[in-house]
Amino acid sequence: MALLSVDELCVHYGKIEALHDVSLTVDEGQVVALIGANGAGKSSLLKAISGIVGVASGSIRFRDQVLTDCAPHEIVRHGVVQVPEGRRIFSRLTVQENLDMGAFLRRDHAEVRRDFERAFAMFPRLRERRNQVAGTLSGGEQQMLAMARALLSKPQLLLLDEPSMGLAPILVDLVFDSIEAIRKDGVTILLVEQNAFVALQIADIGYVLETGSIVLRESGPALLENDAVKRAYLG
Repeated sequence: MALLSVDELCVHYGKIEALHDVSLTVDEGQVVALIGANGAGKSSLLKAISGIVGVASGSIRFRDQVLTDCAPHEIVRHGVVQVPEGRRIFSRLTVQENLDMGAFLRRDHAEVRRDFERAFAMFPRLRERRNQVAGTLSGGEQQMLAMARALLSKPQLLLLDEPSMGLAPILVDLVFDSIEAIRKDGVTILLVEQNAFVALQIADIGYVLETGSIVLRESGPALLENDAVKRAYLG
């Protein structure tokens, strides 16, 4: 059984249809990449899964739980956590305080302490800057913080929206190394990424979204060799 199942999902913004009959599945342990042009509906899909935008029709199921009518904090409790586009850290709080917010809903305090250590081991710069105001971090450090904050929520499924946006190439490599490490820790990942080449290199499965509809589903390696995908997304 799929960890996440999205079936015939439609999302509207007023009279504008952002998603039309979108269906996809994410199996446990996978990295699934969603690629497409700007405005294709990629972020709208993640926001619908997270409960941030309403669903006009269709269903979203995580394990045996229907998420379609759940509030965002309930979805986090079920184990689905999003790192939004643009990081959205709490810029006036310290690094430590941002991470504390990630663990806000948890009551397993001993395990939270262990997860802090895991996050600092994965992102050593955050340990060095734990008392620094988050808004003064570099863009790459803010992305690390956003990912670490999400991990402190103890996700089973991590939704990543454009994690490499605005980063220098060396930091893009660091972020994607972190994504692979997160997967090895047992977290399943649904990844929206404009850098299709890098995303498909680590993806088990890739979906291509065009004008709100899924037009192609293949393995990551197969999409890298697909001539239409090469022309449209891989330069």
